[in-house]
Amino acid sequence: MERVRKTVESGSPLEPRIGFSRAVREGAHVAVSGTAPIGDDGTTVGQGDVRAQTVRCLDIAEAALREAGASLEDVVRTRIMLTDVRRWREAAQAHGERFASVRPACTFVEVSRFIDPDWLVEVDVDAIRPVPLRSEPYVGSRTAGGANRTPWAPRDPRGGRDGYPAHRAPRHRILRNSRCAVRRRWRGRPPSRPSPDARGPVPAPARWSP
Repeated sequence: MERVRKTVESGSPLEPRIGFSRAVREGAHVAVSGTAPIGDDGTTVGQGDVRAQTVRCLDIAEAALREAGASLEDVVRTRIMLTDVRRWREAAQAHGERFASVRPACTFVEVSRFIDPDWLVEVDVDAIRPVPLRSEPYVGSRTAGGANRTPWAPRDPRGGRDGYPAHRAPRHRILRNSRCAVRRRWRGRPPSRPSPDARGPVPAPARWSP
């Protein structure tokens, strides 16, 4: 199975220096790095305001999710890191405004400090998007394990013999199985052929074979 990996860059000068991406998508899984409350001009947004900084962090995370082909509805876990956990309600208010209907798993933790002392909060997000990327190629193989299925498609639960789905079995297998069934049915005396003029059954010839 071919692995498909996509990285999302935000243009931060720290990304090449540290060696990380804003977000990484591996198959259906999307991981967003810890986002800090940094504005487009590089300055800290909402200094001293935990709620405003949390909103900014979630904005950055949401934009990274969209670029990776996911959305907030696909989020399964969030982590809120605070320098003062006693102010968790301010961050929780901003979090609830985004995820009230999604209800992902969430953790609040306290840290000693961040890279910039003006940052009061950071947020990281994990999501699962069970839809293939548009750039993913169609990869399949006709082997004993399956028949031309894409790497993200699970095996058909109705699978037939030799790993082929029951409704997509190769034609030669259908014909072979049909002949075997006919031979078993005609193992005894062959059935009578229908009469052409519909006046009754006509006995089969003495040497008749399917």
